[in-house]
Amino acid sequence: MKLLRHILITASFFVMGAAANAAEHGTREEAVGLVRKAVQYYKVNGKEKTIAEMNNPLGPFVHKDLYVVLGNSEGVVLANPLIPRMIGKQLGALKDVEGMPLGEKIGTIANSKEGKGWTDYFKWPHPITGQIELKAAYVESVESLTFMCGAYK
Repeated sequence: MKLLRHILITASFFVMGAAANAAEHGTREEAVGLVRKAVQYYKVNGKEKTIAEMNNPLGPFVHKDLYVVLGNSEGVVLANPLIPRMIGKQLGALKDVEGMPLGEKIGTIANSKEGKGWTDYFKWPHPITGQIELKAAYVESVESLTFMCGAYK
């Protein structure tokens, strides 16, 4: 009986560990929600405060492996809480690890009639594991700003 109890307890730790690992992946719905939260924050607090808060790696626009990136109408990255070296870079030059032009796709969505939507999957380093994984990004354009958040497959 003790052995069975020990086996069940050990198995439960493995199950909880797997669930915790899966929970680190944000969903597409959570990515959309995070972008909408950032857009709402911008509407209430303005551009400068939004940029400052969005560059905070411990702030409200980072959740699990999701993070919101902000660009302006000229395609320049204004905020990236997990990859600060991207700030000031041109989105148009942004490519994934296989050379897919992400900036072009983001610009097409941002400048579309709806001003929002999803990119196709591309390959990008995961912020927690560092492994290259498939990712899609939700993009939403508001006034002269483009908010985007990717979800790993």
